[in-house]
Amino acid sequence: LYPKGYNSETQIVSTLQSSDEKVDPVVLAINSASEALMRSKVPWKGPAFAVRIVKTNQNEILVNPSPIFKKNCCDLDLLFAACESGTLMIEMEGKMIPHSELKACLKRAQREIKILIEKRKRANLKEKEKIKTSLPSEELAEYAKNVGYDLVYKLISANYSLKKDERGLKQSEATNQIKVELNKKFPDLDNQSIELAINNLFKKAVCEVVFNTSVRSDGRKVDQIRPIDSKIDVLPSSHGSALFTRGETQTLCTVTLGPCPDFERLKFLGSSKKRSQSEMPENMCLHYEFPPYCVNEIGPIGKLNRRMIGHGNLAEKSLKR
Repeated sequence: LYPKGYNSETQIVSTLQSSDEKVDPVVLAINSASEALMRSKVPWKGPAFAVRIVKTNQNEILVNPSPIFKKNCCDLDLLFAACESGTLMIEMEGKMIPHSELKACLKRAQREIKILIEKRKRANLKEKEKIKTSLPSEELAEYAKNVGYDLVYKLISANYSLKKDERGLKQSEATNQIKVELNKKFPDLDNQSIELAINNLFKKAVCEVVFNTSVRSDGRKVDQIRPIDSKIDVLPSSHGSALFTRGETQTLCTVTLGPCPDFERLKFLGSSKKRSQSEMPENMCLHYEFPPYCVNEIGPIGKLNRRMIGHGNLAEKSLKR
């Protein structure tokens, strides 16, 4: 929804000051963020809205029910976000339901979003500020395509058997080779513009390889998933352990058996509740961590980030049901 080449730092912070447990704060946060951008000078092509659809065990479809209601009697809890041009996000949890029922919930969400968008489009918009983008010039993009596209396309389509790090080395070699040619043609151009032109070249080539061959860069067809493997009891001294592998991604899980820590209190929407009052089952406590070395990064240990929160929420949803 931002213009191509937009690289100004933009941050939206939604702070929950109070909650009556009747209004879903997640939906409100997304929609208020959209409204804040619409009222700002940021060149954002909104609006975008979110809606929560709940299918009850009585086969009713509800729109934005209270958080308390949806916890007690739902077969499906669907959070759906979209703009006028298409879907932005789908997040859901629930029981096993037929595809036809899921399809009905998605269509209802799309109708509700369309109503919100039409209402917002009739309101006055603030004049957006004109920005200077970092897109490469047409001359640079065209020359990069002429000297490097065939090389990049062949590299992506002919190295299906290589591992991810091996493909990375090949791509670095091709990048340097193209960069030399571009520096000869544009000796006064900054390195950032040249790297951006090369990155755009790789993105275009990857898309066209997939569309033309129906094979992804790692050799998988479009309907294939990565190899999945699971091993148990990999840590003999713990009560239980497992190593789950999907492609080159691994998760090490451990289980500790013991009395439920009912005394431990959780922070929930600004208040404090006992674990038995939270959404998690009374006999389970989930601890999730994702240290920076997991993705070959350096960073502080113990500080929560978006990746930890997002992955942890997904793990919790899979265990709650």
